[in-house]
Amino acid sequence: MEYFILAKNREIAAIPADRKLFLTYQKLGYRFVEKTQSCDEKTALANAQRKYNHTRNYKLIFSLVTVFLAYWLYFYLLLA
Repeated sequence: MEYFILAKNREIAAIPADRKLFLTYQKLGYRFVEKTQSCDEKTALANAQRKYNHTRNYKLIFSLVTVFLAYWLYFYLLLA
């Protein structure tokens, strides 16, 4: 069965892939994230949260690398 994965702030929801139901959720402030196929709503949410957590981890790693490079450039290249 197909599901729409929707997000609102930090909340993730999975609803059956029905256009009318999606429009109702959209009016409530949810935005479309992806369309997925799963056997039930619980599995669809688990897959979406796993994917969402990986994306958040990449952003954190990128931020830490950027801060480290800025520190290194400032203290080792500009003050040398």
